[in-house]
Amino acid sequence: MMTGNVGHRKMSSTTRIVLFTFWEYVAFVITSLVFLTIGLEINLPLLANNIVPIGIALIATLLSRAVVVYGLTWLFSHQSSQNIPLSYRHVLFWGGLRGAIGVALALSLPYQLNNRSLLQSMTFGVVIFTVLLQGTTMRWLLRRLNLINGDDEGEQNESREFAQQSASAEHEVTESLE
Repeated sequence: MMTGNVGHRKMSSTTRIVLFTFWEYVAFVITSLVFLTIGLEINLPLLANNIVPIGIALIATLLSRAVVVYGLTWLFSHQSSQNIPLSYRHVLFWGGLRGAIGVALALSLPYQLNNRSLLQSMTFGVVIFTVLLQGTTMRWLLRRLNLINGDDEGEQNESREFAQQSASAEHEVTESLE
């Protein structure tokens, strides 16, 4: 925790970039392995047979997410001087993607557990819904709520920031060699 909160201030720009890139890559590999495991473990006929429990799990997940997001942001807005705009609340609700952790937990259920395959099917169904539907419609929602425009401004800003950090790191390296 100390390194994460304080250590990055003492690091050079080059080290920060390398660490960020490394951990981003590790997260990508782990997430890829989890979803590869889903592909190996998923049983489509079992999912089709459990469509009703999957639907119930999905509704319960969305309802609980709505209660938490809208309820807590309303409470926060009324307890502080800061107001969270409704459009941000919609994004928080719709962006609540569930994935790798839920799947890892479902896959780790003991084989002796009653209804293990049902719980796994429900988890896989919710994850598939959130990744395929919620994940692919997020950009549309952000545009519809006028939070981004069509020219991918956020990606351009991120690219500029990375280029600036790279230039700063290169400058530090050059100075250290002199």
